[in-house]
Amino acid sequence: MTRPPLEVADVVRQYGDAFLERYGATLSGEQHRALRAITSCRTATLGGHKTQCDQCGHEEISSNACRNRHCPTCQTFTPGQGGEARQAARRPVPSCHLVCTVPHALHPLILAHKRPLLTLLFKAASQTLVQFGPRNLGGQIGCTMGLPTWAQTLGAPFHVHCRIAAGALSAAGARWIAAAAKEEGLAPLAVSDAEALIHAIQAGLGKSLLPCFVEAGGAGLRRLGAPVLSRELWLLAHREQRHHGRIAAAIGWIEETVSRLL
Repeated sequence: MTRPPLEVADVVRQYGDAFLERYGATLSGEQHRALRAITSCRTATLGGHKTQCDQCGHEEISSNACRNRHCPTCQTFTPGQGGEARQAARRPVPSCHLVCTVPHALHPLILAHKRPLLTLLFKAASQTLVQFGPRNLGGQIGCTMGLPTWAQTLGAPFHVHCRIAAGALSAAGARWIAAAAKEEGLAPLAVSDAEALIHAIQAGLGKSLLPCFVEAGGAGLRRLGAPVLSRELWLLAHREQRHHGRIAAAIGWIEETVSRLL
């Protein structure tokens, strides 16, 4: 593989001191360690090792890697090794891949409070799957969950990857219950987030029941037939604050926009 002309480590080595001088006091100990590891990765600072071809005897000397989980260079190797270990532990049954994510609007909040909010994401995903087993399959399901750290593009992928066995164990644990495929090939998706439903439709997962004005909002959706349901749309505000200038302006804009789209 051809090495890129510029890596993250090159940027950190050139501008890291200036960055730490300005923002070092705001970084956590883990972030300081990650910057030091990225700076020294595959340099003489960490030493090196020698490898030799067992056929021709050719020798090569390579620098050691930092193996920090936040290093974009080292991330290429660790997931593969972890995947092999998980693959060896898998039972010989079919499985499926599920991703549980959160709206992008919550990413800044999660960045500021990663431990409690990511713990909450894990609990929400696991409890949903635990309830899904007895209710939909008649037994206990098996699942491996993993949280990615930083993507190689340095984005913050706040989602949980779940590898789920396509079936369940009976209550006594003595019988395997294989998951029966739905006639349409899709299971129903029930969420309280309209954005998640829109993304699911855009990904080709099927049809959904959404407000008609969503179609006019440029989401790339197509209405199927005439509307089948109608209901009142309520806009609530605290009675002591609804007349404040900013809140009144926001309420007026929402009323005007929704009325135009309906």
